[in-house]
Amino acid sequence: MKTLLIIDANLGQARAYMAKTLLGAAAHKANLEIIDNPNDAELAIVLGESLPNDNALNGKKVWLGDIGRAVAHPELFLSEAKSHAPPYSAPAAVGPAARGGPKR
Repeated sequence: MKTLLIIDANLGQARAYMAKTLLGAAAHKANLEIIDNPNDAELAIVLGESLPNDNALNGKKVWLGDIGRAVAHPELFLSEAKSHAPPYSAPAAVGPAARGGPKR
């Protein structure tokens, strides 16, 4: 399964590198292929505090996970992501507030 790995920049370069290295090594055992193009991905794994607002992820399975857990148990983490990731749908754009109330 083609998998996109998204790591929040706020986590730091060292932690991001460690997570990418360990998850990349474990991905082969989990029958996952780590790729860089979101349009080709079937699964996206996000390491950080929140999911990105990205229309390229619409309809794809997206898993939000903790970097500490990913580094400590990469094989288990990937297995959970693969089996429990729900389909993503980008939040709808909020339109302007309705104007029609009483004027003061």
